[in-house]
Amino acid sequence: FGKGGPDGNTEFLDARGTGRVFQRNERGTIELETTEQLGNEPGTLAFRKGSHMVVNVQRNAHRNWFKENTLSPPTIVCGKVIQGMELLQEIGNVETAQGNAGPQPVDPVMVIRVIIFRRKQFL
Repeated sequence: FGKGGPDGNTEFLDARGTGRVFQRNERGTIELETTEQLGNEPGTLAFRKGSHMVVNVQRNAHRNWFKENTLSPPTIVCGKVIQGMELLQEIGNVETAQGNAGPQPVDPVMVIRVIIFRRKQFL
């Protein structure tokens, strides 16, 4: 999460079995890995620890990975909603109750379909 990442100038083998070797630069990043400080703004998609995906319906600057001394688990912004934000805001306004992992919808909310568009330029 951007805090104390891997050592710079190191190599590792592609885990997909392609035989490709990746070289980390002096900052510890690899080719195509963003170091841009993209914040948790409304409409952004982010990953939290593990595989927990978050769609930000409000500004959540306290979860930015580049923020020092954050009290909340940081998230890494990896995409942006390009259509349907109004629906996501409606989901964000459903009635919630306190659960084991924080506020949870009183009635389950299901996302049936998501289409992912890949672009060379990030956000």
